[in-house]
Amino acid sequence: MTESEAQETAEQLRFFADGGDFDAVEELWLEAMELDPLPVEAMRGVAQTAASAGREELAATRAVTLGEQLCEQELWSEALAVFKDAARFNPEERGLRDGLEASYAKAYADRSAIDGMLRASGIRIGSSVPEAVEKLELLLTFKPGDLLAHNTWGIGQVKSVRPRTCEIVVDFERRKGHAFGIEMARNLLGRVREDSFEARRFLDVDGLKQLAEEDPAALLKLVLRSNPDGLPSRAFRPLLCPGVIPEGGWTKWWSSARSALTKDPYVETGSGGNPLYRLRAEGISRSQELADALQAAADAPERVDLLRTLLREFKGDELDEGAASAFREALLADVERLREDNPALAFAVASALQSLAERWPDGGAAPQPPEPPEGEDDIFRWLSALAWPEYQKALLECVRRGGGDWQSVYVRSLELVSGEVRNWIWQGILDAPEQESAVNECRRLIERSDECVDAFFWLVREEVCGGRRLGVVPESAKALARMLTLAEQNRLSASVDKDEKSRSDWARIKRVLTERAFLKAALADCTMDDCRRLHRQLVASRYIDVSIVDALEREIANRHPEALHEEEQPADRYVFVTASGLEKRKKEYDHLVNVEVPKNARDLGEALSKGDLSENAEYDAARERQHRLAIMVRDMQEELSRARVIAPGAVSGDRVVQGARVKVLELDSGQERTLDILGPWDEAAPGVQMISYLAPVGAALIGAEVGREVEVEAPGGVVRFRVLGIEESPMLRSGD
Repeated sequence: MTESEAQETAEQLRFFADGGDFDAVEELWLEAMELDPLPVEAMRGVAQTAASAGREELAATRAVTLGEQLCEQELWSEALAVFKDAARFNPEERGLRDGLEASYAKAYADRSAIDGMLRASGIRIGSSVPEAVEKLELLLTFKPGDLLAHNTWGIGQVKSVRPRTCEIVVDFERRKGHAFGIEMARNLLGRVREDSFEARRFLDVDGLKQLAEEDPAALLKLVLRSNPDGLPSRAFRPLLCPGVIPEGGWTKWWSSARSALTKDPYVETGSGGNPLYRLRAEGISRSQELADALQAAADAPERVDLLRTLLREFKGDELDEGAASAFREALLADVERLREDNPALAFAVASALQSLAERWPDGGAAPQPPEPPEGEDDIFRWLSALAWPEYQKALLECVRRGGGDWQSVYVRSLELVSGEVRNWIWQGILDAPEQESAVNECRRLIERSDECVDAFFWLVREEVCGGRRLGVVPESAKALARMLTLAEQNRLSASVDKDEKSRSDWARIKRVLTERAFLKAALADCTMDDCRRLHRQLVASRYIDVSIVDALEREIANRHPEALHEEEQPADRYVFVTASGLEKRKKEYDHLVNVEVPKNARDLGEALSKGDLSENAEYDAARERQHRLAIMVRDMQEELSRARVIAPGAVSGDRVVQGARVKVLELDSGQERTLDILGPWDEAAPGVQMISYLAPVGAALIGAEVGREVEVEAPGGVVRFRVLGIEESPMLRSGD
C-alpha cells in the first residue's frame, strides 16, 4: 500500500469514528493493521474516540491488538503507550497484563532494576492494572545517574532505585547514600540538566578548571546558559570559588575573564558597578553594542557612563574609531547645551571628552570644561552632582590649583565622596608641606561625628592603621568608645526608625569594627581600665551587632584578658529577696537555659543549613539572639550567686529593712499607703503595693524609723513620706 493510500485509510478511520460508525471502524481497523508503517497516532486517536463514546471494551480490544502488533515489530515504547491507553479504557481486557509486562520490560531494558520493579508493582498478579501502572510509573521517575538538586545539600546523583520500598538512594557531595521516598523526592528535589554548569561542576570539576585556563569566556557562558535571565557581575564568584577558581586567584582571573566575556559577541553586558551579563541569540560586536546604546541613551549621564565603559574595555588600538566618533559628536553637543543650565554636569562631560582625546588624538581636541565655582558651598554642590570618581578628583584638583584654603575643602569633601577619592584626598593632604588647616578641619569633623558617621569611621581607621598620620586621633580608646556609641545608634535608627542613611553607613561601621588589624592597632595603647570600660560598654549595649561584639572581645582578650572579668563585688552587695522570689527567679533561669538557649541553637542550625551566610537574615537574627541569651545567662548566674533570702523574723519593727511592711503617709496628698519593701524579683501581695528596696522609694525608706520623714526624687518632682508603722511582711512566710 502506498503512503497516500495509508494516509487515506487513517483519515477514513477518523471520519467513521467521529461519526460514531464503529462497524465501519472495525472493518477499516483490520485494513490499517496491514499497513507498514502503522498509523499509530491515528489509531490511538480512534480508540480514544470510541472510549469517549461509551465503547470502552471495543477501544480496549483494538488497542491491545495494536499493541501486540507493535510488539511483534519490536517498537516497545510505542507499544507501551498503546497498552497504557487500553488500561485506561478497560483494565480487565484480555492480554493487557501480558502486553504491559512485556513492553515495560523491553522499553526499560536499560534499567537494571526493571525486573524488581515489575515484581514490586504487581503487574502480573497482586494489584489491579491501574495500581500496577501507577506504581511502575512512580518507580521509573528516576534512574541511576540522574542528577538532582536539594536546597541545602546541593547537587546529588541517583545511585540506585529500591523497588520494594519505593525509594531512591542519592549521593550528595557531603552526604552520601541518602534514601528518599520517590514521592517525596518528586516534590523535594529538582532535576539538573546534564549539560548545565551545575552538572559539570558536580561531575567534572577538573574539566571546568581546564576550561577556566584555556577559555574563560566559554566557562562563563556555560554558567550563563544555566541562568537564562542573566547574572550580575558579583554573582559569578560564589559559583566558581573555590571549587573551580582558587580564592586567592580570583581577582586576576576575573579581570581577564571579564574582559573576554564583555567582548564576546554573544554576551550582552549591562552597565554600572555590578553589570548584568546575559546570553543573546545573535552575535553583535561590543563596540556596536555600545554605539547602539548611545543612540538609545536618555541623558548626558548615561552617555558619559557608556563612554567610560568604551574607554575601559578597549585599550590602545582596540578602540573602534567609528564608535569613538559617535561618542565625541554626541557629548560635544551635551557640553554646549549644559554649560549654562548645569555647569557641574558640563564639567563631567568635558572631562570625559578629555579622556577620549588622550586615547584618540586623531579625533580632535576636547572642549575646555567650565571653571569651578569659588564658594565652598557651590563647590560641594558640584562635588555631590558628580557621580564619577575621576571627575570628582578633577574638580578638587582645579580647586587646589586655584589657591585658597584647599585643605579645608579637601577634608570637608570626605563627607561627600568615598573609596578611591577619599584615599586620593588623604594622600594629597599628607604630601602637603603644611597641614594645619587640614588638622583643624579634621578635629571639627570628629566633633560632628554623629552627623558624618561614615567619614568619621574612615578617618579614625586611617589615623589608627595608616602608615602616615595627621595625629588627630591621639586617644584610640576614646575613639573606639565613640564608634561603639555611633554603631548602636546606627542600628537603632536603621531597625526602628528605618533610616536609610543609617543603613548606608552600616557597611562602613561593620567593616571597620570587625577588622582585626584595626582593632589590634586601636587597642595597642589601651590600658587595662580602657579595655574594661570598652567591655562594659559592649555588655550594656542592646543593639550592637554580635559580629562586632565577638571581634572586639577577641582582641580585648588578646590584649588584656583580665579586662573581660569585672572586679569582685563587695560582700555587702547581696541581692535580698524572699524565698518565693528566689524560686521564681530560678525558674526563669531554668527556662532560659533549658528552653530558650536550645531553641536558639536549633534556629541557628536551621539558618546555617540554608547555605550562603552573606545575605542570610535568619542567621544574623539567630546570632544576635545567641549573643543576648549568653549575656542574660551570665547576668542571671551572677545575680543568683549573690542572692540572699530574707529570713522570717529578721524584721524587728524599729526601723525599715528588707522584708518590712511599712505604713506611710504621703505628706503632700495626705494619702496613707501600705508598702512591702522586698527584693527585685518579688511579687506584691493582694491589696498591697510592693516596692523593691533597690528602687528610689525603697532605697529612701531603708533605715528609717517610725515618725521619720523621707524625701524621694521622682520623675514628677520630690515626694515626701512619713513612716507611720513598721512590721514584718507576710510575704516572708508565704513559702512556708
